[in-house]
Amino acid sequence: MPSQMTTNDLLFHASVDPGFLDETLIVWSESDTCDLALSFQDKTGCEDIWEKICQVQGRDPEQHPDYTGNYDELDDSDGMENGNQGYTNQRISNNTITLPPCELSRLQEIEMMLSNSFASAGAREKVAYAVENQDYIPKLCDIFHMCEDLENIEALRRLYQIARNLFMLNRNDILDVLLNDKYFRDIVGMLEYDPSQSERPKHREFLFEKAKFREVLPIKDEKLSQKIHKTFRVQYVQDVCLPAPSLFEENLLSALNSHIFFCRVDIVGMLLEEKQLMKELFEQLKDRNTDVERRKDLTMFLKEFFTFSASLQPNGPQGRDAFYKTLMQNDVLATIEPCIMSKDVQTRASTVELFVMMVEFNPQTVRDFLLQQGRTLSESKNDQLLLNRLIEHMLTDHDPELTSASSLAQVMRVLLDPDSMMSATNVKTERLEFLTFFYRRSMDTLCRALLKNTEGDHPNRG
Repeated sequence: MPSQMTTNDLLFHASVDPGFLDETLIVWSESDTCDLALSFQDKTGCEDIWEKICQVQGRDPEQHPDYTGNYDELDDSDGMENGNQGYTNQRISNNTITLPPCELSRLQEIEMMLSNSFASAGAREKVAYAVENQDYIPKLCDIFHMCEDLENIEALRRLYQIARNLFMLNRNDILDVLLNDKYFRDIVGMLEYDPSQSERPKHREFLFEKAKFREVLPIKDEKLSQKIHKTFRVQYVQDVCLPAPSLFEENLLSALNSHIFFCRVDIVGMLLEEKQLMKELFEQLKDRNTDVERRKDLTMFLKEFFTFSASLQPNGPQGRDAFYKTLMQNDVLATIEPCIMSKDVQTRASTVELFVMMVEFNPQTVRDFLLQQGRTLSESKNDQLLLNRLIEHMLTDHDPELTSASSLAQVMRVLLDPDSMMSATNVKTERLEFLTFFYRRSMDTLCRALLKNTEGDHPNRG
């Protein structure tokens, strides 16, 4: 960068290694620790700037950097040598690349090649293809065992970077091998040697020894049980073992995200097919004699079930609509009242979350349930109405952040919104009927706290 003043002195000089990333980013490195990027809204703008950069540098815009970040001419017949990076005899043909032999002495080369492959989608694909073809992952696991036996910390830290980058190659075939029971424990072991951690986390000890699956309800389907175990472990890898991706790495874990997504879809579908399990779940939740701890476990199970359902498509035979309809057929709304009356704080909080999700799905169905309950209970039993139980909980919530109270207040607004009543499909309940029910049966409960602090027509300051 020359000075714009008359002296024309050189103000800044850096070795820049540019490259494409996903066709809308131009990335480059100015040092081992400084990565910069230009982001564009569309591919055309990115290509225009790329051509101008290459024009200034005197390079062909169609020629992409090799896997070391350099533009050295690649010779398909003789291979490529780069003494600075340590890559030797890397044979590159039209769409393939040969990785260095998977040996302890070559870990640095392997790590660098994987890291530099993220400069472009094409480079990443070639390296991923090579990892598959050269059967790399089993060999890396063998090296990992040897390094742990020798307590070779430097090599183990390189294996951490390699394992991390293997996930970020974002290829389903590689992910299947990484998550295979045969290699998964070793891969998790590699992820324990994060050089940025002052103390090595014991992921294997937690996952395979300490973490115990609590079977709230008997699951007879072995495939379902295995799917739940596997999903938990993969979710742990994503949330705990792998570092949070940077801005430019967010899309490099989409294969892992998709894997977890489809595992959840499978679990929801398999649970819905367990008719006896569903029957036991709702019968025990509705039973007022269910003890506090048992009700807590069942409520948490149902909440997790609802959370997993967010992975479902809106429509279809296994969509969210079918999921909620199945739960409504099992009288899921009848479980809310006994659960909101629980002495356990966590049970009550989870119940509020469940109720919010039900209202978000179909407020009209909830209104119909509340009206039907009002028809079966006389006005002398207003305190037993679910709507009044929820209002009472909203007014007496002891959470300093009022999380449940705020959620319930929002739900009440939705239920009482006349516009949502008119726009609802297949309306069974007239707007006037529900509003009349609310003002006659629940308004007193809502205003009770105000009335207690009022003398005559004035607030009681005492």
